[in-house]
Amino acid sequence: MKRITIYALLILMIGSVSACKQKPKKDDNNDVKQEMKDVTQSMNQTLEQKKADLKSKAQELLDQTNQKIDQLKAKMDNQSDKLSEDKEEALKKLETQRDKLQSDLDQLNDQTKEQWEEFKTQFNQDMNNLNQSVKEFFDNDK
Repeated sequence: MKRITIYALLILMIGSVSACKQKPKKDDNNDVKQEMKDVTQSMNQTLEQKKADLKSKAQELLDQTNQKIDQLKAKMDNQSDKLSEDKEEALKKLETQRDKLQSDLDQLNDQTKEQWEEFKTQFNQDMNNLNQSVKEFFDNDK
């Protein structure tokens, strides 16, 4: 009988000690919710920073392209030389590529997290294509 009493007291002591270490579940849920909110906010901030970086880089390229096209048009206006039909067609293609890229850039902030990677990949490809087209156009002009 004495053993049973000792075992019962021992079980009660172990149970009370282990119960003291547990937090109420409500606090755990609140902690998890707060952590999820923090992670989501951090991801959104990172995405917004990536969008801002891409927009800045793209706007710089578009500004350079606009400047080159404007210089070429001014040069054409000042000279009696006309561009060949091929050059005029290439210039129109450049302007179309530039306008499409500007339109895509204007829609950048509408992209969700799920759409971001696909948008970024396509946008970078279009930006590289425009850059290459500008380079080829002006390299062939020399």
